[in-house]
Amino acid sequence: THCSNILGTIKDVKRFADIVHRYPGAEILHKLQFENVNGVAFAPHRYIDVQELDVDYYVSSWYKVYGPHVSQLYVSQKCYERLSSIDHFFIPEDEHPYSVS
Repeated sequence: THCSNILGTIKDVKRFADIVHRYPGAEILHKLQFENVNGVAFAPHRYIDVQELDVDYYVSSWYKVYGPHVSQLYVSQKCYERLSSIDHFFIPEDEHPYSVS
């Protein structure tokens, strides 16, 4: 979590990402091999530069900024390339029709 939604404590995500990226294949979040940051409580209050933070994944939700109940997920290019498709079975694995990359 980037920020506590109770106390407002802001975590040093950049420092955490630097530490995680020192170790290839570091296991974070119950054996998932990436570093994930939940920005739901942080996003409405600060500018987020995911490239500066050097995060692999960053999750947020629009409802926290008076939008609909829609979430968004940033995925770094290196992680995006190794993800398998979550599309329907009739969409080929090498096609990503719902991506903005």
